[in-house]
Amino acid sequence: STGSEGVLHGARTKLLQDRDGQIMESHSVSSGLDYAGVGPELSHLVDEGRVRAVNVDDDAALAAFHRLSQEEGIIPALETAHAFGYLHRVAGSVDPATRASSGRSPRDEEPDDLGEVVIVAVSGRGDKDLETVLEETEGRNVENAPDLSVLSGGLGGAHGGESGGYDGGPEGSREAGATGG
Repeated sequence: STGSEGVLHGARTKLLQDRDGQIMESHSVSSGLDYAGVGPELSHLVDEGRVRAVNVDDDAALAAFHRLSQEEGIIPALETAHAFGYLHRVAGSVDPATRASSGRSPRDEEPDDLGEVVIVAVSGRGDKDLETVLEETEGRNVENAPDLSVLSGGLGGAHGGESGGYDGGPEGSREAGATGG
């Protein structure tokens, strides 16, 4: 969506560049998206009108990361969290009963026609991004972000320490006296 035609690494594609053709710095919480260009195939599909490129900011991606983790138990990669951030923006979070009574969908207000079924490929693993998510979430007002102060003492209690951390799960989840090995 942003960018102009140029050459990077020998490929003509869409780039973030200045008037002199110098590559501009980019930023994303997702290292996989922190790049000043897109592949020439994707650039061509955008030019042909077969794909519409959109922007999703870091806050929306982080909110989607937390929402998917909490509501579905899926820890998405930050790249995938951007897709869910966009989906949330377009589809909204309107109560289904309200939608049914009005006969309208939040999508009616958006230019994107997503149809009734949307499939998102959840690629990658979000556990590799946890440190980045914690660092980037701290100090931001991110929707659905958990209270990160519970982690201020570290994770020592998670492995049987004295800090009152995770106790191994609900009662009866392990046999009394069982040891790992």
